[in-house]
Order: sequence, then C-alpha cells, then structure tokens
Amino acid sequence: MLKKIWITALLTLGLSACCTNAHVKSTATVNPQAVAVPKTDNQTAATAVNDWAAAWQSRDVGKYLAAYAPSFKPEKGSHAAWEKQRKSRVGKAKRIELKLADVQVKPTGTNKATATFTQSYKSDTYSDKSKKELNLELIKGKWLITRERTL
Repeated sequence: MLKKIWITALLTLGLSACCTNAHVKSTATVNPQAVAVPKTDNQTAATAVNDWAAAWQSRDVGKYLAAYAPSFKPEKGSHAAWEKQRKSRVGKAKRIELKLADVQVKPTGTNKATATFTQSYKSDTYSDKSKKELNLELIKGKWLITRERTL
C-alpha cells in the first residue's frame, strides 16, 4: 500500500523514481509535502531542474540561460557579467558531463520550491562534485531559477 501511495505521489508530481533526460541522470527523492507544489502544463519544479541540467550538459546556452528568472542574481557580480561568463564557459566547452544525485524538491511557499542535490560536473578542462541548492519560482507558467548556490 505504501508503494502505491509513493508511486501516486510521484505521478502527481510528474516524476519517476529515477528520472533520465538525455545523459543527465538524477534520482529524485520526493518529500510527500512536495505534492503541494503547483503544476503547470505538466511541468513540475523537478522537471525544470532536470531540463536545466540537460540544457547545460548539451551546451545549449539559450535553453540553459532561459532556465533562470530575469530577477536571478548571482552570488558574485552583476547579472550581465554572470550571463557573459556562462555563455563563454558553457558554449566553449567541448564536452560537459553532468550528473545530479539525491534530487529533493520541497515547496517553500506559494509558487516557490527549493531543489537540493549533489552535482557531479566534468568538462574537458574542469571537474568537481558539490552539493547545490536551486530556488525556483513559478513565473508566467514556468518554473525558473531565482537563486543558485553551492552548499
């Protein structure tokens, strides 16, 4: 019975126990309270995180940057400087391998959610593994990243 409830909660959120998008693999652990996170056009906050990671890995700079809200403020510097740096780094990489593990999405208010996960990143020039947090907000029917930080 518990398994059926778990699967129903996952389906309600549009998630699966192990989500795969392109070569991005993320294991989603859903808090039962996450069912309160609103859906729009079958896109959930967790799907937005997976789409962001897939765009980054495929080096699709346009889709990658479109995952961020216009109000996004980087931890350092201006939005314009951050965007210029991201275009350069994401666009110039010959290959990017990105894996997300232990993805957890929790509602944090009306039309807001926070995603935490372990990120393994590898490109032709750099690699690291870190714990990350993304704050998302449902803006004009789309989940967008409003804050990103390394924990």
